[in-house]
Amino acid sequence: MKNPPSVTLHPSLFPLLFVLLWSTGFIGARLGLPYADPYSFLSIRLLAASLLMAAIAWFGRATWPKGGDLRHSLVSGLLIHLGYLGGVFTGVWMGCPPAVGALVTGLQPLFTGLFAAVFLGEKLTRSLILALLLGLAGVVIVLSGNLSFDNYNHYSLIPIVFALFSITFGTIYQKRFFGQTDIRAGSAVQYLLCGVIFALPSLLALIWPGHGIPSVLDIKWTGEFWFALVWLTLILSVVSIALLFWLIRAYSAARVSSLMYLVPPTTAIMAWLIFGDPLSWRTVFGMVLVIIALVWSERARRSQAAVTA
Repeated sequence: MKNPPSVTLHPSLFPLLFVLLWSTGFIGARLGLPYADPYSFLSIRLLAASLLMAAIAWFGRATWPKGGDLRHSLVSGLLIHLGYLGGVFTGVWMGCPPAVGALVTGLQPLFTGLFAAVFLGEKLTRSLILALLLGLAGVVIVLSGNLSFDNYNHYSLIPIVFALFSITFGTIYQKRFFGQTDIRAGSAVQYLLCGVIFALPSLLALIWPGHGIPSVLDIKWTGEFWFALVWLTLILSVVSIALLFWLIRAYSAARVSSLMYLVPPTTAIMAWLIFGDPLSWRTVFGMVLVIIALVWSERARRSQAAVTA
């Protein structure tokens, strides 16, 4: 009797899996934030992720960052995890729809190209500039029908924009200074630092009670909150990060970055299916423009790389 065939996922499906999992970040935030403030949520998530990554690093005998590598790892973590995650969760907590938040932060590859020209000396071509303008036009079109107080608090876009610039500068900093730090050990250290910082409001609430400061004591441990917490900790902070770096090794950073272009429309479709968020023609058209702009910018960068090679 033959053994039954084993079910394995072909590596060619890993890019699609990464996009699907990464796109659930805004969805998970919206599921969990009705039951906790963003900073208590993030402190628990990142501290749990730090323990998991530390265990993985220990069993994998990873080399822990020291000296300059440690400092650069911590600065990169503050920008990417504290600034980006803190901005995203604050924006969603204030009422920013997941699709809009994903679309704004999805402009990160374009802004990275712009600031890389300033800080890394990379050439900014006319095609890249036009792609940036087209992407901004797409964002304006998407938001033009949603900036009224009747739909959501448009001030929630402020932390989302802050998150965009945090991950942009975090990417540039990591590219320039991160070095060869092991991602397992480096992530464990980054998660620990940011988790402790996100826990400070809870600590302040315990020291100075009765002043309305949100803390972990105010969390409503519902089934939805547990699901969001476990999903974001395991799938986003562990599995998706592992997939991201596997893809970078297997393909190239340029090719992997193009996968981010698919995150905003994927998030919008998920929000439509799960929460019933509207998908108007304006939203769809704006997303199409953003995708065109991002693909255009990637083609321009590849053409430039081919010329200079």
